[in-house]
Amino acid sequence: MRTTARARFIRVSARKARLVLDQIRGKPVGEALATLEYTPRAAARLVEKVLRSAVANAEHNHQVRDLDDLRAKAGEAIPAQKSLRVLDGKNT
Repeated sequence: MRTTARARFIRVSARKARLVLDQIRGKPVGEALATLEYTPRAAARLVEKVLRSAVANAEHNHQVRDLDDLRAKAGEAIPAQKSLRVLDGKNT
């Protein structure tokens, strides 16, 4: 049973988010949430929000009640496409 949650179009670089994701990958959910709570990075708040959403999805979709059964198995930060500035109707 695998449950996913996704955050898209967030304003943090993929490289900075990967640093936080590497800290929690493979840990039980309780330990991962505790780690994120004390991580002094802006990306940690966003990753924590996504992890809590995945836990809620597991509780609702798969009737999982015990958090000790869940693990933060995989997380990935994919770079977004670059935003373009428009000057005089031309993309530069």
